[in-house]
Amino acid sequence: MENRTNSLIFVMSVVVGLSGMLLGCSQDLATEKERSGANSSSSTSSGTKSIDNQISHVIYGEDDRKEIYEAPSEEHKEVARSTAILVQDQDLTYDSTTMTYSHDSMTFGESQLLCSDVRFYEQYSLGYCSGFLIAPDLVLTAGHCFSDEEDCLSSANYASCVQNLNNCDNTRFVFDFALLQSESDSQGPKSFPESDVYKCKELLYDKDVEYAQIGKQWIETSSSDFAIVRLDRSVENRSPLKLNRAEEAKVKDEVFVVGHPSGIPSKITDNAEVRSVGSEIYYLNSDTYGGNSGSAVFSEGTFRVEGILVSGETDFAQKPGFACYVSNRCEEDGCTGEGVTKIQQILSHISDEFDLAEPDFDEIDGRVYFEYEEGYKCKNSKGRKIKSYKSKIKFVTKNGEPKTIFFGDKCQSSKDKQSESFNSEDFDFSNDLSSVTYRDGRVFEK
Repeated sequence: MENRTNSLIFVMSVVVGLSGMLLGCSQDLATEKERSGANSSSSTSSGTKSIDNQISHVIYGEDDRKEIYEAPSEEHKEVARSTAILVQDQDLTYDSTTMTYSHDSMTFGESQLLCSDVRFYEQYSLGYCSGFLIAPDLVLTAGHCFSDEEDCLSSANYASCVQNLNNCDNTRFVFDFALLQSESDSQGPKSFPESDVYKCKELLYDKDVEYAQIGKQWIETSSSDFAIVRLDRSVENRSPLKLNRAEEAKVKDEVFVVGHPSGIPSKITDNAEVRSVGSEIYYLNSDTYGGNSGSAVFSEGTFRVEGILVSGETDFAQKPGFACYVSNRCEEDGCTGEGVTKIQQILSHISDEFDLAEPDFDEIDGRVYFEYEEGYKCKNSKGRKIKSYKSKIKFVTKNGEPKTIFFGDKCQSSKDKQSESFNSEDFDFSNDLSSVTYRDGRVFEK
């Protein structure tokens, strides 16, 4: 795979014990490493699930994870619909009669040897990473969510590891693995319609954390961690998420995360903020876990993606006097924080290589205008041409550049062709610029 680090780099990333360890995607290695040899119900020596899952998360202060139906607003619910869980193909069973996929996953509690009072103990733990839609057929996730044969060189069972790689060929993206209504099965969905399950067609770009050997030490040289995936077909009835193409997030900015902690049904984690800012990453105090790798981190104010969750603190700690485990906890301002690759580290790859079309709302200055261009392209019931008016939207960017977007012809009365102005926050373009929704609900389409 392109830009993959070699196996020695991977081995040293485990040994050096850096605070920004990769956020574990699958559950097996996290179980083995974090529990210091506790018996796990899953094998940890053979598959790359164990290689990927060295990254963990933690609870900061109160646990702010919410089910999707408990979201603070409809906007939160809407962006959550565009997030997915990464699942290995062998963990899904297809029924051609009903055209559905089903799974037979362990519960969160069983897979992690948790104490029975841990939140979400009974929910299914299905996948190993999270991702989100950035174009009709493109998903963004963490780079370490994918593995190749080089990653198996450190495995105790190389042959079995190679058979269980988290590569493009055996990765599925499942949408709506979530509790969408209060009356939903509290364990999470057991099956999915075919329309909610997508295959990885191509791994377009894959970048992992990079290290270089200086003397006898391995030093991190790049902390960016992301992958761009093309799906086997376009996703229907879900909107690609909007990315922050303007000013980077700052310390104290309020954010929220949507993803699959420990592979359980999707959660919205809010009441988080940016704690520190580096050259390539942010650190948050979000209540996130292994399995949140690849989750979208959103601005609470704009609902734009600020970055991809990629690393964090240790998930679990043994409960004193018990043989089970509970969520690790930190003070709101304690521990290192959860690492996030800045979306600005990724924009050039998206724009230059994949031509992701998205209008820059933040660059709009002042007022925007609807105008109507008169023509005779419509016909009445007798086939005669009548007046029509093409919608025309004009605005000026902050650098003074005029922009005009034309939309479809409207067969409408002349009284509707008056120009009108409105503030930029009163409208919303679709990501592919094919339509715009006005504040009163009118939709103009190309």
